[in-house]
Amino acid sequence: MAAPSESLDARVDPLGEAPVASPVDPRAEALVYALRRDLLVAEYSEERLLSLVSESARRACLQGYTAAAAAELNARIEAADSVDPADSVAPAIANPADPAGNANLSVPADPAATIALLFFAGEPVSEARLAAVFSQLGVAGLKTLGLVTETGSGYFRAALSLTPLQMRGKTPGETVNTWFISDLDDHLRQKAARQDHVMGIGGATRALLKQLPRGSFGSTSADNSPSQPEPFTSALDLGTGCGVIAVQLAQFSECVVATDTSDRALKLARLNLRLNAISSVTLLQGSLFQPVAGQRFDLIASNPPFVITPGGSDYEYRSSGFSGDGLVQQLLTGVPEHLRPGGEFVSLINWEVHWGSDRFARPASWVERLAGVHTWLIAREVMAPLDYAMMWARDGGSAQHSSEFDTRVTAALRDFQERKTVAVVMGSVRIIAAETKHSHRAATITGQLAAGDVGDELSRIHRLAVQLENLRLQQFLGHHFITQGSPQEHRRYRPGQESPNKLWLSVASPFAQQFEVDPLVAAAVGASDGDLTLGQIAAALAELFSVPAAECYAALHTEFLELVWAGVLVTEIQQ
Repeated sequence: MAAPSESLDARVDPLGEAPVASPVDPRAEALVYALRRDLLVAEYSEERLLSLVSESARRACLQGYTAAAAAELNARIEAADSVDPADSVAPAIANPADPAGNANLSVPADPAATIALLFFAGEPVSEARLAAVFSQLGVAGLKTLGLVTETGSGYFRAALSLTPLQMRGKTPGETVNTWFISDLDDHLRQKAARQDHVMGIGGATRALLKQLPRGSFGSTSADNSPSQPEPFTSALDLGTGCGVIAVQLAQFSECVVATDTSDRALKLARLNLRLNAISSVTLLQGSLFQPVAGQRFDLIASNPPFVITPGGSDYEYRSSGFSGDGLVQQLLTGVPEHLRPGGEFVSLINWEVHWGSDRFARPASWVERLAGVHTWLIAREVMAPLDYAMMWARDGGSAQHSSEFDTRVTAALRDFQERKTVAVVMGSVRIIAAETKHSHRAATITGQLAAGDVGDELSRIHRLAVQLENLRLQQFLGHHFITQGSPQEHRRYRPGQESPNKLWLSVASPFAQQFEVDPLVAAAVGASDGDLTLGQIAAALAELFSVPAAECYAALHTEFLELVWAGVLVTEIQQ
């Protein structure tokens, strides 16, 4: 996997087989700027796309059936075309981020529908309509950038994906519209991907975006962590692909470095940085931490090629070249020397479970040897080797029941058997650089990730829990706890019973989780409004429930710490 670290500024190579301008070519930079103007004028955004196509049609489209989405988009285009020409012009807009300033640009009504028809539904679009919608870039510019290919009879089809994405902005509550060019998504390609395929915005990317913190919440040893994060000074996107994570990090950090081993991925990443008017990201080529040797960062984010494949040979975007889960081991063990004090690492990972071992045995053995860090391993899904092999064979575009599919699955199963792999865990890891003690936690959380962004919440939970774990019992009992995230208490009764036979608490964020509790713990959580310390609450409940005070203190200490990890409780440390 290792490759020499190098800048791409001096390199000009095509993206694919067709003649395509490199993003470092001044000609290409002007074309990308023109494309940005066209997308802004068309008001093509993720929110707009969601309004153009029904949920059922979008879902069907992403599963490979594009006809319904195409029909809805064509209907919108026809309806817009039937309007009086005097009323069918989209308003000109000003783009303060672009040096050209205001421009009186006019395009046909509902140009976003045409863009969606081409790049989301994958339908051919006429040259005349493309010329009208992309008035700044032009059809020739679309071809030069490699975005379209001619199908004949004056029609063009998407050759690359162009996907809108709404991201978090620089300030809380702010959003920004972005766009990303990548190789064709699965539902548009509908065949096996090329070996150096550069993936667009998939489910894993979206999951990682949601889990990134906006800024630093300070040290894990201080008792006055800020309620609002402070902006990062530096951030690293390890394995950037087409640059999605790097563009998001640019909203959170003054300077960003993004790395990848793939030359093609870095070209597309540079293209996307220009498309989104991002100048604070440096792109470097190389394996893992090699390109940033000796450097430290406030935040490191990674969606690495973690898929476990036979001999490590597979598509570049998902396979590392390491055997088994060797990439994850190398990744985790290299983190500490690249984090600044209090810095944070967030990554999606897969790892193997070997015969006779606990599901966390392998990653735990790697991180437990690391000094000066707090790690939090989260198992999200455990898959049998056969299910895992079949899933990734389909993901690569191999048709089920085809000889290629059978070959891939058989090879994967043989590879797993050689290492006595009985399961594969799909999950994530968070690491915080510690200034004093270090700690390691592993948990299985299968509940759904909350709908909104939860990165700040996860970071606060991790830091608070680490602080509380290091306290003596009396110090812990001295804190004022408060419920957060609107936890719900549930009770189950048998017919005719006055008392419930089961009590549990549920919370929806950051993950949907349920916790069975006894009446004493439920009462203590209910009383946690910040007025009394946990020790005061425990003393009162010990008397009420006729429980020895020492037993009550110990039980609430254990249960409350788990509820802090779940995001149910916070203390005055983070108010």
